[in-house]
Amino acid sequence: MRQGFLQSNNSKFDTIIEKITENGTYTLKPRKSTNFIRFLVFAGMTIMAIVGFLRGELFGLVGAAFFGSIAFTYGCAVLSFCDYLLLTPDGFTLRTLISSYSFKWTDIKYFAVCGGYLGKDVKFGYSDPRKTTSIWTYWEQGIREVLIPQTYSMSARTLAELLTALQKHFIRAASKDSFLDPQSVTSKVRSHSSA
Repeated sequence: MRQGFLQSNNSKFDTIIEKITENGTYTLKPRKSTNFIRFLVFAGMTIMAIVGFLRGELFGLVGAAFFGSIAFTYGCAVLSFCDYLLLTPDGFTLRTLISSYSFKWTDIKYFAVCGGYLGKDVKFGYSDPRKTTSIWTYWEQGIREVLIPQTYSMSARTLAELLTALQKHFIRAASKDSFLDPQSVTSKVRSHSSA
């Protein structure tokens, strides 16, 4: 069962790798139906909190602000204002409602599935030069963990396997290109001879 699952995903992964190689980018967007249902649920909770506030419950205002902000986030996701994952041969860009972050394949250490608030999510660890850890006198670069808040219309495990496959493929392709590129070899020889 597991072997068949991996074979079917490998063919999907190969088509995504081909599209990234041909076009230079590939965008993963979240499933709109899931975000629309979540928007309706949190909008309903916001309305109930507002009604509670109008009846005199003080907590209704806090609940309306909290659930309203979540409903706004999912409403923006339904309208595709945010939340996409842009895959490139160099790495990927994680776009959220408020900000955008870019990561290189070479900086990422691992992808893992973790439990989130509304299901399973994917997290990854990357090398952060600003974060260092010390074990006695040995200093090493720290690993910072980042949560990918969407699974982009696939299961969390499939997304983690896809990102791992893309990372391995493009790191391998980049190392082959730099190894076979005569220009990079001559520039390395020149830099060593001048030193």
